[in-house]
Amino acid sequence: MWKAQTVFRGHGAPVYAVASDGEWIYSAAGDAFVVRWNVLTGTQDAFTIRLDKAAYALHCAQQLLFVGSSNGTLIAVDPATKKMVWESNRYGHPIFAIASSSIHQQIIVGDSESNLTVFSLAGEKIVSFNLGAGKIRAIHISENRLFVGAEDGSVREFDLTTFNEINCFPIHKMGVNKLLLLNKNELLSVGRDGYLINTDVLTGQQLFALPAHYQSIYGLEKVGQELITCSMDKSIKIWNIETWKVIQKLEAKSGGHKRSVNALCAFNERQFVSCSDDKEVILWEEIREL
Repeated sequence: MWKAQTVFRGHGAPVYAVASDGEWIYSAAGDAFVVRWNVLTGTQDAFTIRLDKAAYALHCAQQLLFVGSSNGTLIAVDPATKKMVWESNRYGHPIFAIASSSIHQQIIVGDSESNLTVFSLAGEKIVSFNLGAGKIRAIHISENRLFVGAEDGSVREFDLTTFNEINCFPIHKMGVNKLLLLNKNELLSVGRDGYLINTDVLTGQQLFALPAHYQSIYGLEKVGQELITCSMDKSIKIWNIETWKVIQKLEAKSGGHKRSVNALCAFNERQFVSCSDDKEVILWEEIREL
């Protein structure tokens, strides 16, 4: 069973994004602050970033924190020194998705106007192109494969070496919000239509489509051997990956969020983090019975 271990309070507006480096939890909210939380004490750390506009995307990679702002600025910060390493604003459109490739040492960013931009870790632009598919909310990387989900309901697969498009699948009836490659060929996706869909990326065939939530699904994470989803419907669901049944539903009456749950991130194999329009960040822990 999963239980709320720690509730972090301090933001003055809805919290849109969370990230973790395995030691700290970072969150970004509509109050235009990015803050850091101490998991052991349950309190806010001295590390704080004051932005010009709210951030919708956070990502930890290579000992850096990447912040995607609603004014289109991508910021790379070194949490150890609490200093900005570099920043870039190519198009001025809100950034909704950030991912990284450890193999290629790259940061991939998607914005509200369908621009996909690839940077080196030093902040140099490698390539940028427009998908013509609406807002990009979902980017997932697995080795040399880049998957991008867009507002038109499609998922595109690219080769990370050449950036050539390999496949394009129309999956959701509305926008794609998150992606997760379950194994070599099975790609999980969630979207505005409230569905959790499993697609064979070799054939494009849907293996299943589950009505997972009754409103838009914003989060999709694998934690240990279980799958976690979160939604605008104020709930978090824990899924058994073998049976694809919901084994637990986390909501306000079970210590969860009172409003839309906007994002998830794994903390370790038995803990994950969620954030919400209720201005709270929650660390959840799996309690195993002996």
